[in-house]
Amino acid sequence: MHILVPTASIEEVNDDFAAALCAADARPRWMMDSGATHHITPCRDDFKDYSLINGTICLGDKSTVNQIGVGTVVFKSPQGYKVTLSNVLHVPAVKMRFMSMRALTQKGASVTFDERAFKIVHKGHCIAI
Repeated sequence: MHILVPTASIEEVNDDFAAALCAADARPRWMMDSGATHHITPCRDDFKDYSLINGTICLGDKSTVNQIGVGTVVFKSPQGYKVTLSNVLHVPAVKMRFMSMRALTQKGASVTFDERAFKIVHKGHCIAI
């Protein structure tokens, strides 16, 4: 089962600067990304298994960054579910973990949003908010 974890909540979006300011805390957080083709993390310690694979990926702003590895990330959601993300790219240059909405839905999950959060449902169970 390949699903997700909650992302940092967006407190303000300033279109003039095209930036999102996110609440930060010590817990690992994931930013849900509706345009990403893969899950991405800058943290080598996130991976359960890992392979070195060099490559270049294009970000949403058309810039490119180096990918240095790929693997599987496993974590427990706030709802108590074990979530496994496969084919997660290791990209040290990014500053946030990104969860790909596309990758989740390709594995059978549905992702919905409201004014405060997103919800991931898989096989009829809400696995993460």
